[in-house]
Amino acid sequence: CYFACILCLIAGRALNVLMPAQLGKVADNLSGGEPPYRDLAIWLLLALAAHQPGIQLVETLAKIPIENFSYRGLTNAAFGHVMDLSMDFHSERDSAEVIRAIEQGHAITSLLSTLVLDIIPTSLDLLIALIYLSHRFNHFVAIALLAATIIFTAAEVLATSWNLNNRRAMAKASRQEAKVILQAVQGWQTVSFFNMFRYERHRFGQAVQDQLAAKQ
Repeated sequence: CYFACILCLIAGRALNVLMPAQLGKVADNLSGGEPPYRDLAIWLLLALAAHQPGIQLVETLAKIPIENFSYRGLTNAAFGHVMDLSMDFHSERDSAEVIRAIEQGHAITSLLSTLVLDIIPTSLDLLIALIYLSHRFNHFVAIALLAATIIFTAAEVLATSWNLNNRRAMAKASRQEAKVILQAVQGWQTVSFFNMFRYERHRFGQAVQDQLAAKQ
């Protein structure tokens, strides 16, 4: 499936070059007073192949087994780890928090897909752009692009590191919201006996507000 995705990426890069060239032929026919039907039909086929009816559909289908494999491995590992933890851990934490923590780890399943299907192709695009600009114009243009890329990447890494604590706070607030929901629903009879509905609504509303504040 990874091989199929890589082939789709290569085909997409080729189509990104072929489509504008084919559209140029259509423009040449129009400027020369000739009917562009044949060239326009070829351009249409290339456009269909480059988008959802073509390689994007193949890539989407090929990604499904990859994501399922990652999800299965991570979920089973997380569940096994939680079940192997000590009694002290489980007695000190609410089950809803633990469940939400496992769910929040699912974002890692896209890490491998992002690395192979996004970061590596972008790096190859950058390399091709540097070679093209250096050949088409001069080395200084390529150096300017490389410098801008380095500055942008450094700023992105720095901003991500600054935002790490905020993301942790957001994850913690989300787990707290899940904890309040589970406690209120599981303990509905107790809440009903003591007429604590207003209190539970206030507690849940505060948890939602805290989660939104952390997210913001």
